[in-house]
Amino acid sequence: MRLRPADWLLLIAAIAVPITLGLDWFTTPGGHESGWSSLGWVTLALILLTVVLGLATVVLIAVGSRDAVNLPPGVFLAALIPFALLVTLVVTLLKPGAATGIDSGAWIGLIALVALKAGAWLSIRERVDQPARYVEPPPARPAPPAA
Repeated sequence: MRLRPADWLLLIAAIAVPITLGLDWFTTPGGHESGWSSLGWVTLALILLTVVLGLATVVLIAVGSRDAVNLPPGVFLAALIPFALLVTLVVTLLKPGAATGIDSGAWIGLIALVALKAGAWLSIRERVDQPARYVEPPPARPAPPAA
């Protein structure tokens, strides 16, 4: 099965999110800290769960699995990302640990999470709104002969 534009957005965002965690997210008195070292394990677990679900959804779509298999991870992803995004935003704005400022890597990471949400939502929408999903019922069969 071929990937649609929304699936490509989902794939690119799922790859970009962990990359942005390696950027400088916070300024500290000792220098800078990346998202990996400063966000905390709960926030990182939420982010990584969304990344894994995003990649799993794209892989399932790419191998041509049925919707009964590839829609549940996408739906769970679309439901989980707002929570992960909110938690990440709050942690970022509260500047964890000894952080004194927010660096551009944090904003890029939050944008990548928003792109992941958009990709998940659009991917589900494209698959559910396909014209092939609307099936015309077969014609009625004739009545059996009288006995």
